[in-house]
Amino acid sequence: MTHHVKYEEHEEMVADEVGSGSDEDSGDEDLIDDEKMDTMEKLNFDFEAFPPAPEDADQVNNFLTQIFLRTEIDYDNLSRAVVALTPFGSVIRTSEECVDEDNDDCMYGVASVLVLNSDKNYGIGDLLLQRAKKHATKTVAVQIEKLFKAESSVGFVINERMLKFPPQIAGPTLNALKQDILAEKSLERVDTYLFILKIRISDEELKKKAEDAEVQYDNEEEALLFEAFPENIPFFQYPVQSDVESTSKFAASKKGNVTLRPYRRVCILTKSQLFHYCDTVSQAF
Repeated sequence: MTHHVKYEEHEEMVADEVGSGSDEDSGDEDLIDDEKMDTMEKLNFDFEAFPPAPEDADQVNNFLTQIFLRTEIDYDNLSRAVVALTPFGSVIRTSEECVDEDNDDCMYGVASVLVLNSDKNYGIGDLLLQRAKKHATKTVAVQIEKLFKAESSVGFVINERMLKFPPQIAGPTLNALKQDILAEKSLERVDTYLFILKIRISDEELKKKAEDAEVQYDNEEEALLFEAFPENIPFFQYPVQSDVESTSKFAASKKGNVTLRPYRRVCILTKSQLFHYCDTVSQAF
């Protein structure tokens, strides 16, 4: 489905990409200060959603790296598969009226759904199975294993944007993604979806059970996922601090005297739950 959605003026903050250097941690003294990040330069632009194009693959690759960081994911083929779905999905750019020579090719976000199975999952299946075996409850680990068995398929939800980008963009983006899913015949029989959230957890909260710990969401609207349903959403979460450089904005950060460690929360949703979440975000933003 082709769609052009205009977002009224929002603040834009450019975030760095995930680094690719040593795995060694350099200590808490190098942690990013969230309060300092909030005082970085902010600019006003109008944004639009466009169908992905083949030339978008490299920048889509960067956004996928935000999720999986420095792991054995086949990023090249994964990003090409996402843009090959066009006109399904969207990429976020500044509107044509705001384009200038310095940012005319800059992408600020991407939203899509890619069907994964045991034969074609770009390394995501192996990664999640390994992490689930170590960090998930037995019940959730079995659910993850079933998703990547023969004859099974699962929709991988992609909703990525630059770090600190305003959440107001999420409402129209997820509403458009829902409409794309409804119109896409290849997704008619896909009823299970994986949604991987970027979260941060303080050292104190890590002492609690996962379902009781207070977390900070890199994408603010994703907190609504656990407020929108009376039932519990199956999930597990795993630490990623060793998968990202300490100087990256996706590494551990400090808020006052509190250190926030980066995690990924892997959620398993039904199609109806995904749609309800999209509707909830659309109403909130």
